[in-house]
Amino acid sequence: VQAELSISGRKLVVLDWMENIFLGIYVLECFLNLVAAGWVAVKDPWFQFDLSLVFLGISYEWCIRHFTDSGARFINQILVLRT
Repeated sequence: VQAELSISGRKLVVLDWMENIFLGIYVLECFLNLVAAGWVAVKDPWFQFDLSLVFLGISYEWCIRHFTDSGARFINQILVLRT
């Protein structure tokens, strides 16, 4: 829905807020997993996968997106291809 609205030039702020909320939940989950299991969790392949997804989400949502003038049109086009 968000990619379709971006292509048409409309934007829903609610979707951006929801994305930030879920990303915050995933960051909290990774942190709590580290606290509960210690550094042993880092060796778990599923934790590594989750951590890489959280890192990519943070790098896009909280960093890259705010430094581009076009709202990261190129990355939005790639996200359309993802589905």
